[in-house]
Amino acid sequence: MKKLIVNTEIISKWNPCKDRFDNWLKHYKDFDGDAIEFLSLDKITPQDKIWVTLRLLRDDNDLFTLQVFAIDCAFAAAYAAAAAADATAAYTVATAATAYTATATAAADAADAATAAAYAATATAYVAYAAAYADATAASDAASDADAAASDAAADAASATATATAAAERERQIDCLIYLISNRGEL
Repeated sequence: MKKLIVNTEIISKWNPCKDRFDNWLKHYKDFDGDAIEFLSLDKITPQDKIWVTLRLLRDDNDLFTLQVFAIDCAFAAAYAAAAAADATAAYTVATAATAYTATATAAADAADAATAAAYAATATAYVAYAAAYADATAASDAASDADAAASDAAADAASATATATAAAERERQIDCLIYLISNRGEL
């Protein structure tokens, strides 16, 4: 099979968006190489590499490679959807655990209040109750802040994980394209 050539003339005929084409011109205006070399360039985003390579394959009428790549992407998407569902379920369980913790804290506070009321007959008991109440309020506020921080941290971790997973998947797709193009006609 003939090599898939990438250069400025070829990319410009597809009318890429201005900022991405400007990036190409800034770094690789004089590049004239094959798709494998193109996929190894470091100043082109994985999304742009995929965009260009799929158009090269389309223009070359290499439907087999496009179909195999599409199937690979579909399997990866199904896996990612399952992983996202698992992450959502884990987040839901963590949120429920936080709610149960808050309920248990409220129940303990109510029990403490009932105990304090029993000792309300003396001034000493009132002082002890006030001190206990202040400690309980401070502890409750700290627990509430910790719950909020834990919830925020869980959301941040989930977002960071999703971003890292998407970036890793794009890199895996580049590897897949390199493999498919390197073995065109042999698969």
